Amino acid sequence: MSVKYYKGDSLEKCINQAVEELKISKDELKYTVVEKKGFFKKTYVISVEASDEETVKTEETNTLGENDGSVWVNNGKIFVKNAAHNGRPPVVIPSEGMILMVNGEEVKRQMEVKGNDDIECIIDKTQAKRYLNVKITDDKIEAYVDVEYKPETLYKLKDVEKRNKLLLEKEVLEENYPDKFTEEEIKQELSNLGVKYGIIQENISKAVEGTKGALLIAKGVEKIDDTDDEIKYLFKSSAVKTNDDSLNDRVDYKNMNSIDSVEKGAIIAEHIPGETGQDGIDVYGNKIPKIQGKRKPLKTGKGCIPKGENAVMSLVNGKPSTRNGVLSVNEVHEVTGDVDIKNGNVKFVGDVNITGDVQEGMVVEAGNNVTISKNINGAKVRADGNVYIKGNIIASNVTAGGADVIVQRRIKDLSLLKETLKNIELALNEIKDHKLLGTEKQDGEIIKLLIDSKFRTILRTCIQIINDYSYDESNGQSNGIVNFIKQKLIGLGPLSIKHVSEFDVLLQKIDEKLDSLNKEAIIPVVVEIAYSQDSTVSSSGDVIITGNGEYVSNISAYNSIQFTDERAIARGGTLTAGNQIRCKTVGSSAGVTTVLQVEKTGNIWASTVYQNTRLIVGTREFVVDMPCRELHAYLDKEGDLAVDKFNL
Repeated sequence: MSVKYYKGDSLEKCINQAVEELKISKDELKYTVVEKKGFFKKTYVISVEASDEETVKTEETNTLGENDGSVWVNNGKIFVKNAAHNGRPPVVIPSEGMILMVNGEEVKRQMEVKGNDDIECIIDKTQAKRYLNVKITDDKIEAYVDVEYKPETLYKLKDVEKRNKLLLEKEVLEENYPDKFTEEEIKQELSNLGVKYGIIQENISKAVEGTKGALLIAKGVEKIDDTDDEIKYLFKSSAVKTNDDSLNDRVDYKNMNSIDSVEKGAIIAEHIPGETGQDGIDVYGNKIPKIQGKRKPLKTGKGCIPKGENAVMSLVNGKPSTRNGVLSVNEVHEVTGDVDIKNGNVKFVGDVNITGDVQEGMVVEAGNNVTISKNINGAKVRADGNVYIKGNIIASNVTAGGADVIVQRRIKDLSLLKETLKNIELALNEIKDHKLLGTEKQDGEIIKLLIDSKFRTILRTCIQIINDYSYDESNGQSNGIVNFIKQKLIGLGPLSIKHVSEFDVLLQKIDEKLDSLNKEAIIPVVVEIAYSQDSTVSSSGDVIITGNGEYVSNISAYNSIQFTDERAIARGGTLTAGNQIRCKTVGSSAGVTTVLQVEKTGNIWASTVYQNTRLIVGTREFVVDMPCRELHAYLDKEGDLAVDKFNL
């Protein structure tokens, strides 16, 4: 390598000088700015490393002095003429891709030569090669082939006229390409890789000649998934009541009642069938299953009928609703004013709207939603749907969800009885294993002692189960569970148990009943009230308290209980929910006992909590002993009750 310098009044001019002299492009030029000076007029100097080949090309080697030696190439052979007195000796320089031998020794840089030197130039040749590559996409739908041929290239020395310094150069003598792949060879390669479906014969023929890049050689069939059926409701609603759990978090409970009424004969819903897709096939011939679409048949209840194959028509003037996928239209019964002894009780199959109060001793029952604009005092309200009470509830009983509330209670009680029986059996076996009561006690005697001491709550559960079985008796169903409870678990009944294995019969009946109850559709509904005092409120879904809160009331919800007003207070009584309870202020500085209870997977949140508040999560209990804030109660991973809080 040699270094050359270029000078100019701008960097661009220096670069242009270099590329013009070296006969290379600007992209090929590698330079370094070695000097830049001047205040009013700048001067740049760059250095460029030039190879011997480039140096030789730029020198005026074609001008030979009279005494200079010379070297040239003719018909691929090197000839040398020695220098005369004081003349420059001839020089040869090998280029890349050749081996220059002078008198049996390899020359890697330039070398002076003489006429009697043994000069041999061995030029590399490239081997003929051919490439066949097949690539399959990640989804296995397409296969591509890349075919390339590289020839064997033979070279000879390029003829050059006489000069003092000679850079040996090569030129192509001939090129010999390898045999082309046959179509059969390409097909065999595909077969070796397992590609057998969607092979494109036309492109195989093209690939034989070389592809100059990837060429599609096989293409499978992409799967097309089914689309889901759609039910399009043709009435305005801020939130259609649904049994789809995935929507529960998005429902605006405060506005669930804002559903437009429809007229008789109106089309209230359309069924839009999903499109049927097709399975795919990959290039290996394997089936790619499509995703099956969800089918949503139109189901009609009271107040509407199918219209053709894909529509529903209202038979009455009323409010539409969906429960468990069944579309109904409920007639609306309007009560202008109060429900009192003068107007009588209200029992209606559809919605009931009451503009006044529900007074003491009165009963309101609805097959769907109930809306009461004012207060309830000493009355009963029962609805299969939602209940909205804009005023206060005083000494009253409110139930939303109808039979679903009873079903939920029965599931809870039977599950509790099942768990208690298993715990009694475990305790009994431990007593017998360690002979804590000697060896003469019968199983029934031990069970009686356990019920009277450690498992006394089983009696309350049994009584509730017996009371609820009146619903089965009214339907003519057998009451084997009740018979066992009465004969084996209440009073002196346990003494008749000879062996604890008799529990197995009851546990089997409980499992059968739980399976039956769990299959009954439980529709989540909402009770929305402003304030409750000395009342009982139950919901198969949620209870939302929008006003001042509750005082000494029993409130239960299958899902959640939520207080929305920052000033709301829960003081006294018992609040029970399956999933969560969210309160603002609980209890009072005087220590009024308030119970907040959720299932073992549930959570309790409260902004401010006073002493004497009982927190129950599953079977774990914690009593708050001093005022605190930002409380969160839950079971941790080990099943222990965790209570996160800050003291006031």
